[in-house]
Amino acid sequence: MKIKKEYILIAVIIIGIVFLELLTNNIAEKSVSIINEQFNQIIKDLEIAKQMKENDKLEEVFFNDLKANIKRVWENWDKEEDKLSMFAEHTELDKVSTSLILLEENTKNEQFDDALANAKEFLYKLSNICEKDSLKLKNIF
Repeated sequence: MKIKKEYILIAVIIIGIVFLELLTNNIAEKSVSIINEQFNQIIKDLEIAKQMKENDKLEEVFFNDLKANIKRVWENWDKEEDKLSMFAEHTELDKVSTSLILLEENTKNEQFDDALANAKEFLYKLSNICEKDSLKLKNIF
């Protein structure tokens, strides 16, 4: 009888761990997808801005819209970072924030080549948050 209770307790603990793992993965994937959707437009805008600058035709309105879109991503990142900070590694979140800071500064300075590199680095580090914490065989070993 005592052994049966221990097996039930172990099963409940395992089910709880799996449930929490699925819940946190779901939250992380939703947060990352929200930021990804907005960020793909920023990458396109950076490429257009790079071409405009090369042709010396960078429009002030387009440039201000680009900076406003980056600011909007910052606001959404702050919201999503609060959710992710409950269960993700803070060093990974800091790396993503650092990439976003570099992107914003390079965009303000009209260094669009560096900004594009920072944008791609941002997306890589953002997707790395979901990959690193997911329950997969490659992450266990």
